[in-house]
Amino acid sequence: MIQSVLKSRLILALSAFLFLSAALPAGATSSVCSNPERERILATAIVQLPTDDIQSLEEVLLLLAPQLGMTSWVVTTAEPGQLLAKDIGLQSPEVSVSIEAEWEPGTNEALFEARRTCFDDALEPWEDYWTGFLTGLSDAGYGIVQEDSEAD
Repeated sequence: MIQSVLKSRLILALSAFLFLSAALPAGATSSVCSNPERERILATAIVQLPTDDIQSLEEVLLLLAPQLGMTSWVVTTAEPGQLLAKDIGLQSPEVSVSIEAEWEPGTNEALFEARRTCFDDALEPWEDYWTGFLTGLSDAGYGIVQEDSEAD
């Protein structure tokens, strides 16, 4: 009986471990917000897309990220056969600055936000990332409809 209970607990623990480890991509780590009060939006821009196809913008951002010294990420929300939304982002090497886009199908505009994150205490200046980002989009033929920024 004791051996059966131990075996059941071992199987349960192993199942939980496999479930939790599958939730993160290989090599990924979880982060803890070091200072939630620091997180805020630093600048916003509405960008005009040539069509309502987000794929071309995603490709531009994936090419632009290394030029800016940033890394990129994409989160797609979909149901079978239907794209519901896409969030695209760039993050600085110290992950204290992010530039994020929100887009929904059927629209030809994307909202971009430069953000001060709360994940790292090594605060990087954000203005050069933002300026380079807007210049890169403009050079790629995207129109900046509206841009607002604040002092850090």
